[in-house]
Amino acid sequence: MRNINKNHLIFIVIGTALISMQTYPTLLTSIAERDAWIVLIFSSILLLLFSLLPIKAFSFSEETDLKTIYCSSLGKILGTLFLFLFYITLVLTLIEGASVITNILHINILLETPQWYLLLFFILPALYTVSKGENSIFAITFIGITLLLISDIDLALLLLKYRNIKYILPILKNGINQNFIVCIFKGLALYSGFGILFPIMFKVKYKKKLAKPIVIGLAIVIAVQLIAISGLEMCFSSKYLNSIYYPRLVQSQLINYFDFIESGEIYTLLQIVGGWFIKYILAFYSLNILSKQLKITYKYNSYIISLIVFLASLFLSQKTIILFKVLNYYTYIAFANFIVIPAVIFSVYILKSEVQNKNSHKNKEIEKNI
Repeated sequence: MRNINKNHLIFIVIGTALISMQTYPTLLTSIAERDAWIVLIFSSILLLLFSLLPIKAFSFSEETDLKTIYCSSLGKILGTLFLFLFYITLVLTLIEGASVITNILHINILLETPQWYLLLFFILPALYTVSKGENSIFAITFIGITLLLISDIDLALLLLKYRNIKYILPILKNGINQNFIVCIFKGLALYSGFGILFPIMFKVKYKKKLAKPIVIGLAIVIAVQLIAISGLEMCFSSKYLNSIYYPRLVQSQLINYFDFIESGEIYTLLQIVGGWFIKYILAFYSLNILSKQLKITYKYNSYIISLIVFLASLFLSQKTIILFKVLNYYTYIAFANFIVIPAVIFSVYILKSEVQNKNSHKNKEIEKNI
């Protein structure tokens, strides 16, 4: 078993939590409209507060894994049941990644290329990467995230002159109403890919030092998301923005400098293709770790899952309207199984562990006095 350096978590957090909201931000902006960037600030605060729970839960012992936490908190039967729901959500995350990237490439770039062909060129390289082990997964993650962040900075600078602050004014025109509150949790749901990290945390060396790299990773994710969302809202009016399925691709087409630098689609495509590939292999890696804990260790397990992903993604990627409806439902499922349920379970586990530690300390004092 390989131990992961705690600093690797910075890249893993970015790889799991960043790309979904960047790809389909309209799930949030369609409700929050021009105030989506304000909503995202509150969602980000909730995400940072939530991250303290897994950090604390995994720090009690170097041998703590997700199965231990679930079964200790809920009992063996109920804990295994909820862990299996987590496992299913990881499979759905693979389907999300494969179907979204296939749909984007098909409707925006490669209209004549059938979806099954695009899926093969996504799923098979990902399967090959995962089969080569942790070194391959982490090498691609580290290099890919570095390039993605550089392209994000370049794209933000190139789009700076196309931003118009009038599109986000007046701020909080409708005040803090029911939609605003709902959107805060919708924003947190779009961050729920962060939950992919939980099975991986078992392999991190020195679990008492998890806080710093995770918080740094989340801070980078939040900064990039706020710049991206506010940038979109300042480039397009809310009505036009919400009528586009993948607005970042359209936004990048605005770029024109000296009739020489035209269209920044290459940046967006790098972010989308690279970002989804990284999230996919990290989700697959997390799934493999959880499979061992649940004792789902069939010889051809990865191939069976890849086939399921291929068939489901082939169906979903055919029609964009259906895909976005399913993505909306998936967001709530991921929110439940990656955020809400783990929050409750981590809280119970922390309380139980604190009580056990206090009792153990009292028993030691009594033994000393005797």
